[in-house]
Formats: sequence, structure tokens, C-alpha cells
Amino acid sequence: VEGTIRDAKNGSPHGWAYECEAQTACKARKDSKGYFRHRGYHDGYPTFHLLVPGEETWTKDSHGGLVAAVMVKREAATAAVPKAGRGGAAPKAAAKRVLKKPSKRS
Repeated sequence: VEGTIRDAKNGSPHGWAYECEAQTACKARKDSKGYFRHRGYHDGYPTFHLLVPGEETWTKDSHGGLVAAVMVKREAATAAVPKAGRGGAAPKAAAKRVLKKPSKRS
């Protein structure tokens, strides 16, 4: 699943994200938009690097403590259907859950 970073809690575009959790599609930071990419581990925690938009996409690993808002691309979610071998409803439902953050309402 691919998404655009809209908002997050900390860090610089070249910083690292620690203490990440798996479940969400895309994560965000306040000062930059881009994509997170898994880079490895540090002190037992997964580390992720924020890339410039369009450079690279990352898979469905998330950074729970850093998430504030996420924008999932519909075409990317649709394109993931044949690869995952799932029905069209499953990825779309997951994308809606990601987009609807209870803490933020537009």
C-alpha cells in the first residue's frame, strides 16, 4: 500500500523513526511530505527513513508513535489487490480506516 505523508509529530526529513508498529499504511511529519522506508534495526527497534516524495514507496510497516495523518492513494490500493490476491473490498476498507483518524477532523 502506498500513501502520501500529510502530518506527523517529530523529526527532520533526513531523520530516523524509532519504535514503529505494524498495521498502518503511511506515516507523516509536520515539516515534510514523503515516504518512510525500513532501513534496519537500532537497539532492537525497527528504524525507518523518510524519503522525498516520489523517490520511493514503502510497504505497510508503520511508525505508531509518529503517526498524525495519512493520505492513501486510491490507485495504489486498487493496484495492490491483484498482488495480494484479495477481494477489492478488503484493501479499500483498510484505507478508509487509515484515513479516518479520530484525533483529527477536517
